[in-house]
Amino acid sequence: MTLPLTPQVLAAAYDFLNATEPFCRWNLPDSEDIEFRVMSDRTACGWYWLNGGKHIIGVSRRLIGRTHSLVETMAHEMIHLHEAH
Repeated sequence: MTLPLTPQVLAAAYDFLNATEPFCRWNLPDSEDIEFRVMSDRTACGWYWLNGGKHIIGVSRRLIGRTHSLVETMAHEMIHLHEAH
C-alpha cells in the first residue's frame, strides 16, 4: 500500500525529526511556520525553497510511497532548511 501524502503527514514527519538529534539542536522553525506541499514530480523526491522569507518543503507523491523514504527525504530537506536558516 502506498503511503498517502498530505501536507499534514509531511508536517508530522517534520515534527518527529525536529524532536530528534541532530535536528532538535538546530533551532529550526516550528512546522506551523513552514508550508508543506505534496507534488507530482517524477524527477526529485523532495525540494526545499526559501521564498521571500517563507520556508517551503515539497515532497513528490509519485516517488515517495513508504514511511522510510518519507523520513529520509524530509531529513534531507531539513538539512537544506538548516543551511538556509
